[in-house]
Amino acid sequence: MAWSSTAGWLPGSTAFVATWRDGVLVAEGDVPTEAAQMALAAQGAEGLILAAGAPDAQWARAAGAGIAALRQLTGGHLVVSGRALTLDGIARTPVEGDALRATLQGALPEGYAASVDLAYLDDGTPPDY
Repeated sequence: MAWSSTAGWLPGSTAFVATWRDGVLVAEGDVPTEAAQMALAAQGAEGLILAAGAPDAQWARAAGAGIAALRQLTGGHLVVSGRALTLDGIARTPVEGDALRATLQGALPEGYAASVDLAYLDDGTPPDY
């Protein structure tokens, strides 16, 4: 456990999980600091619990990048555990999916990695008539 001047002893961290559906972000899990809690709340991830155990000071930046990517999808799910982000969901097109992957990878702090698994509303192939 770690000490916080406002919360006392903090429990150990669990994964941060967010779901984006119908324009609504639902998030649950832990954040390492009040600053991280406020930064993620500004992105719509409210009600998160303070807990010790984030791998480093860049965790909130990585989680924020994951939320920004998640919001680009028509729907999806994000898990941040340690320095690993797992994002799955539905993008409009493969071009948008590729752009999301590149943007997310470029926004992640050094030492963080993202796994992205997307389906598409329009895969770009012509319809069979």
